[in-house]
Amino acid sequence: MASPKRILKESGYTFVASFSQSITELVICRFLAGLGQGAVFPVPYLLLSEFVNKRARGTAVGLSNSLLGFAYGLNTLVGALIVGHMPDSEAWRVLLMLGGATILIMPVVIIFLPESPRFLLKIGQVAKVRRFVERLEDVSNLPHDETLINPSSLRVLEVTAARRVSLFDFAKPPYLIRCFVAYAALLSPFIVFYVITLYGPSILSRMGAV
Repeated sequence: MASPKRILKESGYTFVASFSQSITELVICRFLAGLGQGAVFPVPYLLLSEFVNKRARGTAVGLSNSLLGFAYGLNTLVGALIVGHMPDSEAWRVLLMLGGATILIMPVVIIFLPESPRFLLKIGQVAKVRRFVERLEDVSNLPHDETLINPSSLRVLEVTAARRVSLFDFAKPPYLIRCFVAYAALLSPFIVFYVITLYGPSILSRMGAV
């Protein structure tokens, strides 16, 4: 799981970029922010795959993608309002400041976002995992039965505990074809999203929408 430090890096460099005095400084800040964003972006999907039942996982991912699309659209509308009512020399700085302001949600993330139980088990934090599972049992009105074991989950843990993972695994079946399909499926939406985000505010402003 990406740590809060990576979220801080992304938001922090985005905010600092608003004070850039040259295109070089801006590019450097955006590059560093992108490193943090690349690490953070997959986290919601990893959390959904770990905490959501497989029967409801597709629905959860769909809702997550819907929120993502709504967020892109909201960014475009906010950008259009700013671009249409502020000088160009200041509008881009305000947009970066607003993007960096997401750092304010960090206390909420740190307090309420649960850590991955598998990660905690790997680093030996068994007591934290037990407390987390007991909270889930309390919410579900289930007894704290430590003798209850899910055989399929146990097999997954036993297999992954001794498995060594490297970047070269992406070039091996079945991950090779899965990566190709994922990249092909996501490439077009990302292009559309970023084109809308970058040029949408100016287009809406010139159309007189705001």
